[in-house]
Amino acid sequence: MSKTVKNLIIFAGLVILAIRLVSYKAALSEAPMSEGGNSGLLNPPASRQTGIINKGLYPEAQQASKREKTSKTLETSAYTETPEPMKTSETKCEPTLKPMPFMLFREPETMSANLVRPALDSHWLVVAGQAWGMQHQPLSGLQVHLWGELDGFTINKHRLSGSAPAYGEAGFEFALKNLVVDSEGSLFIQLLDAFGSPLSHPVTVQTYADPEQNLIMINFKQVQ
Repeated sequence: MSKTVKNLIIFAGLVILAIRLVSYKAALSEAPMSEGGNSGLLNPPASRQTGIINKGLYPEAQQASKREKTSKTLETSAYTETPEPMKTSETKCEPTLKPMPFMLFREPETMSANLVRPALDSHWLVVAGQAWGMQHQPLSGLQVHLWGELDGFTINKHRLSGSAPAYGEAGFEFALKNLVVDSEGSLFIQLLDAFGSPLSHPVTVQTYADPEQNLIMINFKQVQ
């Protein structure tokens, strides 16, 4: 082979190499550029990146992805939570008592009837007291009504204030023989005017079987 032929072969090889280099550069220039300035050949597609993250090659990114999913799940559950129905409490309305001119003055006191009425022994149940005005003055002539049931006996008696001076100028007394028994909520007393209209609310009289508590003192006082 002559020297001229060899030179021609070398020259042809160089031309082919040059053509390939030009084609490669053209391919690089046509590839899309990423935000960082690198070509798309150097940056894998998003699906490939996700696969890399899922395989654990980028643990920080994987944890951030999990946190984002958890946050979205919580937000969704917060908006889809079904509210529970409100419970309404039943309010019981108790009737309001009408104001009355007289009311019970202090709590009832108990003692032995023998201290005030020596003639009455331990077999007597005594309900007594007084009626006072707004200035604590004794008020006579008012009706006092005692009613109820004790030990199977019906009681319905009336007295006037001032009829039993042993308890004061406006004193009254009810003496019930052989009824010294325990009771609660079965005997009542009330102050009335001369026409029988109520001047006070009924007051419950609690009784005791103890002979040392067979006298029950109940006093009324005018408040209006």
